Amino acid sequence: MPSESEARCDVCDAVLVRALSRSGEGAFVDAAVALQPFDVLACPDGHEMRYPYTGWSNEVRDGILDALPIAVVAPLHALRCRACEEPLDRDAAEPGEVSVRVALSQASPLLAIVHVPLLRCEHCGVEQVVFSDDLGSDLVDAVDAALEDAGVEP
Repeated sequence: MPSESEARCDVCDAVLVRALSRSGEGAFVDAAVALQPFDVLACPDGHEMRYPYTGWSNEVRDGILDALPIAVVAPLHALRCRACEEPLDRDAAEPGEVSVRVALSQASPLLAIVHVPLLRCEHCGVEQVVFSDDLGSDLVDAVDAALEDAGVEP
C-alpha cells in the first residue's frame, strides 16, 4: 500500500512513477525554446504527467536564463564582450541558437536549445546573447509554452 505522501493520478488514483516526458517546443516574440525529454512524474496508465517536484519549473526557468552567455552591459547601456570586453554593436544582433544544460537539484539535467538574438564579437569570436528585460520575459513565456507542449502539468 503506497504512503499518503506519494503523488497519485487525478484520474485513476494510481501512484505516479518517474518517467521521461516527450520533447517540447515553445516560442514567444524574440525567443524560442526546444526542450529535450526530461524527468517527470507520470501515471502508469498515461493519464497525466507532472513536474517531478515543487519548484521544479522555476528552477528550470532560472537555470536556462543563468546558462545563457549574456553580453556585458557597460555604463550607458553599451554592450561589451563577455570574454574580451571589446565593444559590441547591438544593431548587429542576428537570430541564433544556444544549447544549454541545466543542472537541477532533484532531477537529471535538462537539455534545451534556446533561439535568441546573438552577437558575435569581431575581436575574439565569442557568441553572446543581447539580453533585455523584454527578452527575459519572452524566454519565460517560451519555456512555459515548451513545458505545455511536452504535456506536463504543475
